[in-house]
Amino acid sequence: QLLCLYTERLPASSGGIWERDAALQRFETALNTNSVDAVTKTLPAVWQAMGDARIEVAFADLFSEKIAQIPLTGNSAELAWHIRLLSPTYESTAQSIPVDSRRNRFLSALAQGKPNQVAATTALEQAIGDGFAADSLLPKDMQILLDGGQLGEAILRSMQMFEQGATGNLSDLSAALITFRAVGLEDTARRAALQLMLLERT
Repeated sequence: QLLCLYTERLPASSGGIWERDAALQRFETALNTNSVDAVTKTLPAVWQAMGDARIEVAFADLFSEKIAQIPLTGNSAELAWHIRLLSPTYESTAQSIPVDSRRNRFLSALAQGKPNQVAATTALEQAIGDGFAADSLLPKDMQILLDGGQLGEAILRSMQMFEQGATGNLSDLSAALITFRAVGLEDTARRAALQLMLLERT
């Protein structure tokens, strides 16, 4: 539905949403031509536009498979890889790193649920690593909720902790990830951590 709204007709004006509309239409046209040069030129602009609207994950869900088929190189390949890490195919995407760097190796390890295989160099990476550590202990208050059969409340509390962690309370971030994983939400934990690493939020 989102894609149809963006591509149904030509932009009616300029600025704001119309610029996003035009950027997406130019990118989709480039993608459909399978032109490396055209996708290279249009991908940064459409990604910026999606970021302005905070719909990067929806964009990744829509286009990651098609983007994967374009043999991009350099910065464009790295951007495309980061976009694909935000899609449901993040785990298979992580198997191949287009541009080797410590940060990309960390992202790849995180997507596979093993961020501690790569040394953390920031407090955020360390907090995420703590959330995936094999010897991590479930917070006592979460354990009490789960022991009492209050699974829904534990998940809601974890969501709140993740939000607090995303704004700087990194101990809450670790606790949220530990809880997600303890209740079987491994996919949620990985995708949430990847989004926190890859998306700029203020």
